[in-house]
Amino acid sequence: EARERLAAHASASLDEGLAARAGELEARRELAEERLASLLEFPLPLLPRCVVADAGAVESAFARSDALLDGDPAKATGWLGQIAKVRPDAAKLDALTTHAELIADRSPSLAVAQLPVVADDPWAAVAAPKLRDGAREGRLCLWALDHGGLARARAGKTFTGLVVDSFTEQIPSDEVLTGVAMHFDAPSSRPPQTMLLITPPAGQTYDFDLVLDTLQQTLELAKLRAVDPDALTGYGHHVPAIYPRRVDAGPQTPTDDDEGGQG
Repeated sequence: EARERLAAHASASLDEGLAARAGELEARRELAEERLASLLEFPLPLLPRCVVADAGAVESAFARSDALLDGDPAKATGWLGQIAKVRPDAAKLDALTTHAELIADRSPSLAVAQLPVVADDPWAAVAAPKLRDGAREGRLCLWALDHGGLARARAGKTFTGLVVDSFTEQIPSDEVLTGVAMHFDAPSSRPPQTMLLITPPAGQTYDFDLVLDTLQQTLELAKLRAVDPDALTGYGHHVPAIYPRRVDAGPQTPTDDDEGGQG
């Protein structure tokens, strides 16, 4: 049945399409995908063969894979697990590698690289690059799941590969000048305002000492009023209209001598 569907599709479109678009690589690839989709009843992507333009740079970059990871391949898998939380395509690759490891009972062959190649430079995917002449340059970080094509790419031979995801991140500065702005509603209520009226004793005029003594006496009397209810036993209905001169003297009645300096 599959052969019949394949033959029918080939006779109807493939021969005519190839004849009309002969020599066009992209057109041939599209027709090949259509042919496979007709055979398998679902689309199947095809990976074209390619050659690295600068195989020497790729070789030098991937040669430092162990150094970039400090000899710990778990850093590469850990990094993939972190970005998988925010990158859907990376999450699919992370799930694929996890399932493959469970089925095959072995860890996948992972390699990382970084361009341009700088000696003693950490992998910028997990650590900030070192400063060069007071500035920090950008890096191209590569994370590869290798099934044999990496060796061919490093040797300058044809290979096939699939780009799962790519993104750009901003390297933060070591020092940043920031500011914080806060907005809040002012209270709608205000405490009650008070006024202190000072009258000098008979035959005496206002002076600085009189005002100062009156203010100090007013504060002392205010403290006497701010006592616990237990300390007011015996004052009865006079509270809060009491005016004690001394705590142990009981309620006091102002006299003519108290006119000056009382408030």
